[in-house]
Amino acid sequence: MIRFWVSTLFILLITVVASASVFSGQGIGIPLMNAMGAAPGRAGLGLAAYDSTGINVDQPASAAEFKDVHVSFTGITQNRTLSDHYGNTESQGEFQFGGFAISFPLYNHWRSGLVVEPYALTNFKTVSAETLEANPYTLKLNGSGGLTRYGVVTSVETGQWRFGLEVGALGGSINNGWQAYFTGDSGYYDGWFTVNRQMLGVYARPGIILDLDSNRYSLSAQTPSRLTVREETRFALSDRVDGLNTRFETPWTVQGGYAHQFNYWQAGVDFKWSQWSAVHSSYFRQQPVDEIGGGVWLEHPGKNGLAMPYWTKMSWRGGLQYRVLPTLTTNGAQVKEMTTAVGITLPTTQANDFLYLSAGYTVRGDKSLNLVQENVFWTAISVSLSEKWFQRQEQTRRRK
Repeated sequence: MIRFWVSTLFILLITVVASASVFSGQGIGIPLMNAMGAAPGRAGLGLAAYDSTGINVDQPASAAEFKDVHVSFTGITQNRTLSDHYGNTESQGEFQFGGFAISFPLYNHWRSGLVVEPYALTNFKTVSAETLEANPYTLKLNGSGGLTRYGVVTSVETGQWRFGLEVGALGGSINNGWQAYFTGDSGYYDGWFTVNRQMLGVYARPGIILDLDSNRYSLSAQTPSRLTVREETRFALSDRVDGLNTRFETPWTVQGGYAHQFNYWQAGVDFKWSQWSAVHSSYFRQQPVDEIGGGVWLEHPGKNGLAMPYWTKMSWRGGLQYRVLPTLTTNGAQVKEMTTAVGITLPTTQANDFLYLSAGYTVRGDKSLNLVQENVFWTAISVSLSEKWFQRQEQTRRRK
């Protein structure tokens, strides 16, 4: 139990650094893919995957599969290269917190758990040369922050069905800055202002899983969250702070998946739809479009057995995901994203502890359509630990 809480405390103390993207400057940033457990190795997919070793934070019904206490957490490193249609390039490396989840038994077939996962992230910096009445100046825009899910999960297993419900809070802070620096004797003063938005709301995420022979069907949804927003704007050369209370509503999100097991393999398809076109907010320069995504994945689960070679206990997987982001670029073009990924699961000396290693490549945007393009090479490390707390308590009661 000591190693369990040491590992949990370690991941909670990790500094959260947002994934940089020039496309995250509108709304609440870029919606993120599932980065927990084996999901990164499937390119964020696998809603219906058979996986009893890692927690699937996109499907609350999956918590019913765990008989012991499970905890999972993820860290991601990224190397991003930004290029434009003029041939300019820029590279940047960073670390991103992927999420934390814990699942534990309640009574009979009932399970509960906690989820902490980034929902959307904002992190960008842009520099451009502009003119005002024939006076040149440098314009710098930047943003940071994002929203995080803090959910409580309850699930139950009955026959071929698994049902789950996650309820919680969606909250965080987003900061945006604007700076203008004039060159020469223009007669204008350099200026800046910053906007800080504190957001908080509630949400619900129901989920259902059906197993029929070697086929699994999975469906989950997240309700809109009506966020309360406290907005503060600060200006250069002034002590003035403008405060504003407003609202921002996140959209309906529906996810579905299908998986089939065959000859020690499993394969599946996923889809995702978020109704961003129904969101009307001044946080977007143009009306957003629906986020639509989907993909395919393939996995070879590891085998159990003390006498088996180590490599036969390893799990192998790969996936391909395509999606359209909700924000439009300044020329009105959609931002499309393609991710390919591979991953493995390494068993440890503890019977139910696993280490997930994943790597992937994401192409976001198109220089010919969006003026800029992001190429991101990333790696993810996830850890899944298992304990049998409540079983020990039951044995103690029996002895008495």
